[in-house]
Amino acid sequence: MLGLTARIVRKIKYGGLEMEISADAVDQIRSLLTGSIDELIAKARLEYDRMADLMNIYTHLERCCAALAQILENHGLDKKVEGLRATVYTRDIIFSDYLYQLVDYYPVRSGAAGRRFSQRFGIIGRSWRSHESLSEGDAMSGDDKEHLLVREWGMTKHEAAATSRARPSYATIILKGGADSGALPIGVLFIDSTKTDAFGDGDVAQKVIAELADSFEVIILAKALDQAIVPLRVAAPNIDIGQYGYRG
Repeated sequence: MLGLTARIVRKIKYGGLEMEISADAVDQIRSLLTGSIDELIAKARLEYDRMADLMNIYTHLERCCAALAQILENHGLDKKVEGLRATVYTRDIIFSDYLYQLVDYYPVRSGAAGRRFSQRFGIIGRSWRSHESLSEGDAMSGDDKEHLLVREWGMTKHEAAATSRARPSYATIILKGGADSGALPIGVLFIDSTKTDAFGDGDVAQKVIAELADSFEVIILAKALDQAIVPLRVAAPNIDIGQYGYRG
């Protein structure tokens, strides 16, 4: 790559600050860098998918949603949550400051698995950074709600507007590893809904999320995720984009 870089500049006139760029060399470097990153990401995706399938992460996710339905019913709420979606995020093994969507949404597979989000993005980033399970029953309430999503949740204005209108209810549950992992966060169970206060409001919502976090199904999901991720961590490159001045 360094050899190619040296050939980018064909001619420089110091006095007039003129520079002639070699388009061929630029194309070669672009191809080299793009190919390398794309290959790394593609190989990581294969390993992610393989381990998620081996540890039945999607099946465990389905069982967590069934547990949520039972908890909602126990609190006198509708167990058939309108527009329910759930997925699992974990710390990315390629880019250290990002979270990786390990599986598609349940119950409707949408091809969303494999996406990466900055740890500063949205409720998943806020939950991950604070190591806290969070919930939001009405992201449409308040005249300044979209501004709050931008200022505190790291969303763009477009993301905040689309999110608050379409899916006002959110919940995140921090998934922690076993004793060997020091009980540190290894992932985030994310659930949302198109219904306002889908998981209850106020104290009720907090109780629902707390009970789900302590449920057998979520504990087993965390264990399965831990076993799926540990092998990937061994040889993970963990590229720190931030050290190059990029913050996502």
